[in-house]
Amino acid sequence: MQIIFSEQALTYILPILIFISRIFDVTLGTIRIIFVNRGMRFLAPIIGFF
Repeated sequence: MQIIFSEQALTYILPILIFISRIFDVTLGTIRIIFVNRGMRFLAPIIGFF
């Protein structure tokens, strides 16, 4: 079964996906900084990788 997106649907879906991925990115960065400040330096590079 093929899923075909129209251009109008992609016009709305793509910005929403970008917005959600930026929220995820900023959240991981914040958690990483909190871990570094609390002395958990072994977890910070692992989170920074993702």
